Amino acid sequence: PAGGERGAAGGGKQVFRYIVKIGARWRAQVGHMEAGVQRKYYGCYVSDPEVAARDADMVLYKLRGATAATNFPLTAQERDYCDASSLSDLIGVLKSGGGA
Repeated sequence: PAGGERGAAGGGKQVFRYIVKIGARWRAQVGHMEAGVQRKYYGCYVSDPEVAARDADMVLYKLRGATAATNFPLTAQERDYCDASSLSDLIGVLKSGGGA
């Protein structure tokens, strides 16, 4: 599937963007063009698609700024963390499972 699905209130499904399911686990996977080259950024494997979606949102915000189309609104603390971190530091924290 193109995104993660999770049961939402009311019996519907909530679809998250920029995540993939591999086996029984999920991870953030964000593609971004840099200098004409497609690059992909990955988070760590997690059991909850919402956690993977939130990781993807952090990467999206770092790459595309406040106008990025995220799964969830970022908190002020998450935005501050992204603004103060380099992309490589943010990716390293997310890959380690530390979150922000």
